[in-house]
Amino acid sequence: MAKYILKRCLWLIPITLLVIIFVFTILYFIPGDTARAVKGQHASEEIIAKFNAEHGLDQGYFGRLFKYIIGLFKGDMGRSYYSNVAVLPQILARLPYTMLVATLATMFGVIVGLPIGILAATHQNTWLDSVTMAVTMFFTSMPSFWFAMILISIFSLSLHWLPSVGYQSWKNYIMPVITIGLHISAVMARQSRSSMLEVIRSDYITTARAKGQKEKKVIFSHVLRNGSIPVVTVAGGTFAAMMGGALIVETLFSIPGIGTYLFGGIATADVPIVLGCVTVIALFHGVIMIIVDILYTVVDPRLKARFVQARRKKQLKAGRKAGTQA
Repeated sequence: MAKYILKRCLWLIPITLLVIIFVFTILYFIPGDTARAVKGQHASEEIIAKFNAEHGLDQGYFGRLFKYIIGLFKGDMGRSYYSNVAVLPQILARLPYTMLVATLATMFGVIVGLPIGILAATHQNTWLDSVTMAVTMFFTSMPSFWFAMILISIFSLSLHWLPSVGYQSWKNYIMPVITIGLHISAVMARQSRSSMLEVIRSDYITTARAKGQKEKKVIFSHVLRNGSIPVVTVAGGTFAAMMGGALIVETLFSIPGIGTYLFGGIATADVPIVLGCVTVIALFHGVIMIIVDILYTVVDPRLKARFVQARRKKQLKAGRKAGTQA
């Protein structure tokens, strides 16, 4: 297991580099003069040449790419073209806000969506199953920006219960978390229902019921645990995607997270900001997926047993080989 985790961690390096090269290539070949866009169309040639030299824009494709990658290993993601502020400290300062929203929204989605999925699965083909699936379909297909505007109109503009923008108080995070969390809970409910229905039809569930075990124990000890791998996958993938996917919600509620920083970089073609945010999001996504793989062995002991069995087979094979050589 440790070898597998180490292997996955090492794979993060080439995968992240490929993502950086891909995004860098797209940004490099976008038409336009960056120096003219920043300094103005009437800037002198001396000012343009100085700007290009400071930011390495006078170098070719491979020179700029190599310089950026070398800078990454030194902890340098470059400076913004417009503000001339280092990108990495800005990302680190905004990261807690995005992680807070992502964590609370994912927790909300799991706490709300998982019981709904269990309820729908245990009452399959009933009116309760139909109603819950219809509601989850509505929240799955509903645009986040539209729902966020509805919440702002009701709770901020009409009732004056919650602030519409800002990040200073815990009240500022209620509407962003609900906006994203309801979508996650809908996806979680549908996924948990589907995975549980597959497990309920298994032979060992029928055997457990035939032995006289209580239905509650069958559901929570056997069905839920053995059908939780897809649920863990959805929860982990959703949480990782939130690092870069909360852009609309952060913008609407004026939360200074990575999403708003990335949006500003894209809008102004600020390459260092875009590359820095993409790099952090790619690394974060890879780490979360490794954690999800570890959680697989926690929720399903059969996977852990496979690693142990594979290790024993390898040890036995090595022992036989050593005995043969002796």
